[in-house]
Amino acid sequence: MKLVTSDEMRNLEQEANDAGLTYATMMERAGHAVALAIRDRVAATPGQILVLVGPGNNGGDGLVAARYLCEWGHQVTVYLWKRNLDEDPNLRLAQERDIPILSASEDEGFQQLVSLVRDCDVLIDALLGIGITGVLRDGLPELLGAAQQVLHECKAQPSGETTPLRGIREAHPQATESAPPLVVAVDMPSGLNSDTGKIDERSLAANITVTFAYPKRGHLLFPGARWVGELLVADIGIPPNLAEGLL
Repeated sequence: MKLVTSDEMRNLEQEANDAGLTYATMMERAGHAVALAIRDRVAATPGQILVLVGPGNNGGDGLVAARYLCEWGHQVTVYLWKRNLDEDPNLRLAQERDIPILSASEDEGFQQLVSLVRDCDVLIDALLGIGITGVLRDGLPELLGAAQQVLHECKAQPSGETTPLRGIREAHPQATESAPPLVVAVDMPSGLNSDTGKIDERSLAANITVTFAYPKRGHLLFPGARWVGELLVADIGIPPNLAEGLL
């Protein structure tokens, strides 16, 4: 399978959009693919799903996934970071479905975030995608650090040992309420450079990463590859001929 860089992926999306496959359609398909990946791995019983939503297309994918999961009966909460609320159709659709929407800018000390991470069955990381090139900023390191701390606490056993991330409750019916949630990264774990594999240590280690059209180089390069988990590549309709010139 082809591996693409972030620039190559952006060019593919641009060419697909120019050919009639709109960005909105690709986003809808991407979010639906994330929701399907979760539905295929969780019990039919409705669960608590937390969606961390960032400012770009990655966040839009997360909002689409939130909408589908809500429609399928799950209890979904959206937690926004640096997302513009104006003229955001996917956010509006989430609001129309009465999905609770919280914002990091109004969450002093990330107290709400900590509670949400502790109580959720699935955590969707839709904060940053392939666009990251430098260091994390604007409060994101602190946000990820707060969430990561809860995940580490949930993994800790009374003996002091750690257990692998639970993944899904139905796979481990003996899991307690403190068992860690299934962590699903949208395209990339936030903080992972999609070209180099460089990663911020505060990034959330995913059980599953759902990427779109083609895997990115950073998925397979260390150290970041250790944060990817199971890599799923979802078809969002980009014509294969557009990538014929890629290695």
